[in-house]
Amino acid sequence: MSARGLEFIRHWTENNIDLNLRFRAGEVRARVLAAACRLDARAALVGLQEIEDEVGELEEAIARLLETRVQVF
Repeated sequence: MSARGLEFIRHWTENNIDLNLRFRAGEVRARVLAAACRLDARAALVGLQEIEDEVGELEEAIARLLETRVQVF
């Protein structure tokens, strides 16, 4: 368990994902956000494993977060 990884991902998602927005392409958006998150984690010297120990696979975790916000046409 990594308190540092959990704190990083909580802070990162709060500052980088607007859950009030609706996304049509949630899967693509999750991939882009996960890539950005990995880069920011690396810059903050937080290991990806620290984050994934807390939330599971990063892209899937972000996809789950976005899933409730996908707008169906």
